[in-house]
Amino acid sequence: RPIILDVARASVAPCRVEGMTSFPRMLARCMLFAAAMAASFDDPLAQWLDSLKFSLQDVTQEKAGITFKVSNLVCQNLQLSDIKSAVEDVGMSITLEGIGIVCNGHFDYHGLAIVSGSGDLQAVVKSSPSSTATVALHGTNMAQNLPWAVEATSCDANLDLKLTLSGSIIYDVINIFKTPVSALIKHQAIAQACTQLKTMAAGQLSQKLADFNRLMLPSDDGELLLKSTGLAAKPEAGAPWFHVDMESFEDFVEDVANGDHGDRPKAEENDAGSQGNLFLAERRLKAVSKDGTVDWTHDETLKWISWLVDDVIGPERLDQAVSWAVKGNETVIIPGPANPLMTTTVKQPDAGLELRVTAFLKSASIEGADGMSDFSPVAAVGPNDLRFKVSWGTAKRPAFGLGVDVKVQVEAVDLSSGKSQAAMEQEMSLHLAVLSPSLEVQGEVQVLAREWPGTRSLAQLMVAPKQCLTSMLKQAPLLKSVQMKFQQLAAPLSFVTRTQGALENALANLLNNGVGLFNQVYQPLLPGAIQRFAGSQKLIQTVNNQLSQQMKPQTCIDPALASQQVRNVFPQYYGDWPPVFGNWARQLIDNFFDGFIASNTSVLEDFGAMPKVPLPLDGKVALRQLIATGLDQVSQLRVALPTADHPSWLENKAVAKCPTDQAPWRPTFAVNGSLVAGNFGGDGLVSLEMPCGTLDAEVDVVVDFWHLMDLQIPPTMTCAMMSPLAKLDIKKVNATWGGSGRVKVQPKDGPAQYPVDQMCTLHPDACKLADEMREFVSSTEGATRLYHMARDKVLSKCTSPQLSAEQEEGLQKDQLGYTYVEPDDYKVWLGSAVVILALAATYTFAATLGRLVKPDTCESADLSPTSSLPLATICWYGTPASRSVGGIPKISTFVASTLMAAGLVARILACFWLPFASAGVSLEQKTGGTIFKDETLLQYTFFGIGEQFYLGGSLYCQILWFFMSLVSALTCHAILLLVWLTPFLASHRRKLLMAALVLGRFALSEAETTGNTAMVLGNAVPMPLGMVQKMSLGLEAGAYTSWFATACTVFANLLLLKILPRPVAPKEWASGEAPRFITIVQAVNSVMMVAGICVWYFCDFMHAETGGIAGALIPPANYSGSGLGKSDLGLHIFIILTAGVCPLMHIVAFVLGWTGKAPKVARGLAAVATSFCLLDLFTIGYLATFLEGVNGFASSAVHDFAKPLCELSQEALGKDCLTMTASVVPLGTVGLLVATAAWSALAAVQVLGFGQKRMAGEVTPLQAELRAAEPPSFQECDARA
Repeated sequence: RPIILDVARASVAPCRVEGMTSFPRMLARCMLFAAAMAASFDDPLAQWLDSLKFSLQDVTQEKAGITFKVSNLVCQNLQLSDIKSAVEDVGMSITLEGIGIVCNGHFDYHGLAIVSGSGDLQAVVKSSPSSTATVALHGTNMAQNLPWAVEATSCDANLDLKLTLSGSIIYDVINIFKTPVSALIKHQAIAQACTQLKTMAAGQLSQKLADFNRLMLPSDDGELLLKSTGLAAKPEAGAPWFHVDMESFEDFVEDVANGDHGDRPKAEENDAGSQGNLFLAERRLKAVSKDGTVDWTHDETLKWISWLVDDVIGPERLDQAVSWAVKGNETVIIPGPANPLMTTTVKQPDAGLELRVTAFLKSASIEGADGMSDFSPVAAVGPNDLRFKVSWGTAKRPAFGLGVDVKVQVEAVDLSSGKSQAAMEQEMSLHLAVLSPSLEVQGEVQVLAREWPGTRSLAQLMVAPKQCLTSMLKQAPLLKSVQMKFQQLAAPLSFVTRTQGALENALANLLNNGVGLFNQVYQPLLPGAIQRFAGSQKLIQTVNNQLSQQMKPQTCIDPALASQQVRNVFPQYYGDWPPVFGNWARQLIDNFFDGFIASNTSVLEDFGAMPKVPLPLDGKVALRQLIATGLDQVSQLRVALPTADHPSWLENKAVAKCPTDQAPWRPTFAVNGSLVAGNFGGDGLVSLEMPCGTLDAEVDVVVDFWHLMDLQIPPTMTCAMMSPLAKLDIKKVNATWGGSGRVKVQPKDGPAQYPVDQMCTLHPDACKLADEMREFVSSTEGATRLYHMARDKVLSKCTSPQLSAEQEEGLQKDQLGYTYVEPDDYKVWLGSAVVILALAATYTFAATLGRLVKPDTCESADLSPTSSLPLATICWYGTPASRSVGGIPKISTFVASTLMAAGLVARILACFWLPFASAGVSLEQKTGGTIFKDETLLQYTFFGIGEQFYLGGSLYCQILWFFMSLVSALTCHAILLLVWLTPFLASHRRKLLMAALVLGRFALSEAETTGNTAMVLGNAVPMPLGMVQKMSLGLEAGAYTSWFATACTVFANLLLLKILPRPVAPKEWASGEAPRFITIVQAVNSVMMVAGICVWYFCDFMHAETGGIAGALIPPANYSGSGLGKSDLGLHIFIILTAGVCPLMHIVAFVLGWTGKAPKVARGLAAVATSFCLLDLFTIGYLATFLEGVNGFASSAVHDFAKPLCELSQEALGKDCLTMTASVVPLGTVGLLVATAAWSALAAVQVLGFGQKRMAGEVTPLQAELRAAEPPSFQECDARA
């Protein structure tokens, strides 16, 4: 009896569940322990049992007044030759054969006051075929095809026991006790054990069976059966620890999860049940306010996932992919991890043993993996509700099975000495298959919108996944429903021992018989029971209780701390790929590609629910099909093959066969759909035919693991693939291609078009360069160069640089890093207007203070234009000449001050604050529809343009650009302020103002530079499919502001000159009495100027030739003056006004002066025309700077914009991206020079007074008038007083 009970305890103990241990874990422990006890040495289990040593409890017996006690019993050499089991009707019998054991101990006896003694005892059960023990249990009391009671129909043992007593004993005492002790062990222990077994079967086991039946039956049938059988009564108090009083699935789930609470008062149970029923309602009330959480029905990330998995891939295509990967095999075997799956210790203090059990998962097998019928990993079913759904079972693969191969290492350790007694290793397989299983789970997940999708790193998710994932939650997830179904068992749970041995096979047979008996009775009820169990509210409540504890919102670990922890554990670089790409999955990957290309044609459809793709011009794309045909022409397609000699090398290869008479097709990939963007629209099929040839490349790949762990989640796909790579060097490339493939565009309504062929027809040189580039990138050096260029570009986009101080203040940067403000910022213009008014008021106020220098009671004393007072003061108080400005001197003073202030502020804005010019590109249809347009591809400020001249190799052009626009303008303003606000150099004011006028108009040369550059860079390149690519240079707010500044400055200068009238010759050109030769000079030059302008405007004056890669697309061209400013309407108008209208104003002034009817108007027209005429500045700029600087400017600008591509083209093709050579065309240039010379002659006559000098002593009428009106001096005012 002690032996039997202790062995029973040792068998049950591993399956005990303490505290909150879950049912799955309990089941796993029991199965693993069974596997540990079931398994291989010649018979490993028998050897292990034979070497096992354990202790038994003391035995005491009293007879004839003498007490006999056996203590310190230690048993070993446990033997068992066979375990036979058989299913008999609704029951099973178990027979143990060849039982043997040796037990040694100490005995002592005493009694009758004089009898006492002690000695050693040895009890031996000899292992023989006749030494057996048999137990048979049967189910009785059948109802609804279920047994409701258990009966032990057989219980017997036949043991060959020999007892030996030795020591200082009395012979008579031995005779008294030897026989009873042997009889006790041999007969009474067996009888008592069988009696206990029968009692347990009739009571506790029958009750358990009835409880389990109630779980398996539907609720109504279960209640009826319980009432009819009378087994629904609760057991009496004092039930064993393993008793569970289960009235429903809810109680069962609660007992499994929380342990038995049989001693809990009924009222407490009712209260807990009520609280459980209100759990969902309370959670819903708490979650009424969902402000600040992600609405899954509108989340773009979830839409893309659902569309991609559900619509595009779908269960059928996923099933097909799996079928290709497994190559039609029904079973997929996945090797298990090298680390143990579970390690546990089972202590047996009564036996003095400790069992150390280590379980390994050797492999897992999946049967019917290619029989998936439905799969939806995540779908939104409400604003905060998500659903997971998966099911298997198709006509080809109706069943889905799982199997595991486990290895269990068991070591017995003596508790007293701590030494190992015996160890063994057992291997066993478990397998189960069901028909058409499905699982659907729905729950509420409230994620904070501000945390989704978040910016957490991989290191954070690796170091503290639970904390970082829950940090996004508003509250713990809530499970709402679970549906688990299957039709029936396709293959019941079975056990197969992998360790060869008699006992191992016998135990496996015993377990299989037990499973067979269970299936025989309960298999029809199992699907419904599982479904009810999974969907029970008590299970959902229990899971939610665990979720509320385990998944409550927490704080994510600091990214720097997580990164540091990763660095402390993992090496920085990893490049050992054979374990990664050469493992069990290698064959699956290769099989997938083989199956994909063997299918010849693959079509992806159902794109109707595709989320919107952000496209330029608010484009809309609608995909109908993705088609791959002719794939059987591809062979040996392999990706990421590890090499034997170099662990960090990976090989990629493919062979595309050329068409033959038997297979006249090529591998082709096609997209069927439509695209609408702006004015462009297309509907049809675009296909790409692959060229035939071979590609074999080996790359050296090393991953920067630290960088990978610092990667922000979610990254873009490109960033995730390329940024963690510390090294990717192409070691070998062997690429031989027969042609370049063919692209075909088949409109829905219209003939097919071939863009590549059209491109070669339009631009044959471009196709030649493409062939050269293809040869270059097919080499190892070229492929490496191309990859590194692409990688550097990708990494620059993946990196998120910190905003600079300028960007934080709202400033932008141009192509060369100069900052500017956006022109649409109203604060800039409002602030500038305020500054202009403030400066104008300051200048005007200074005019009133200037009179205090020489105070006088005579208001108009000493106020001639040459007086030693500021010119502003003279203008404010008025002069005899004030009549020439309308007789309103104070308004004239404020207007002049405002013009000077506006010119200064606008010049500062144009040069220091605003963008000046930008280059853009567009793609248009020949019919006029715009497909793509970017007007600010290259953005330049004033200083950026000058810097670009320098980078292009022309320091001279840079200096001239700054001098003509900025230095001369600021010098002009300095002279104006000197004349306007100070009395210095009063006698030289006219000369100073004339010098300022010359400097002020220099800024007009910007129009020449920008106009010519825009003209030669503005090209329309014909493209395939009836498209045109256009490049243009447009002016920005800075250029227009610069024109405004120049106009204000020049007009202010003219106004000051108007205040200082010059003496006029008596036969001046505007008086109508000019000498004849003056009239002839003006007439001839007027004709020459008009002719020259016409020749320049309508005939070519410049030739530009584009080189480099762009030269293959842009042919050489000639340009005339009419092409200036065509890409910018404002510039075009400005050119017409300054180079056309202003020269014509000289002719109008000449006609008016010739008639002598309006001399003042003629002189005014001439002054304005001379000030704003662009001919001289255009000629100087064109010949002196533009022809020299355009090549450097254009080539360096494009090179800086696309530096990696330009460097690659130089290396591969020996050409830069773009070069430009400009030269003069004689006819147009001569016309420009003639027009400029004629204008200069007119300006000399009409403005500088050429040929109109006064004779000595001659006084003009105007001089006489001025002298008569000359005010008295201060002394004369005093004398009069």
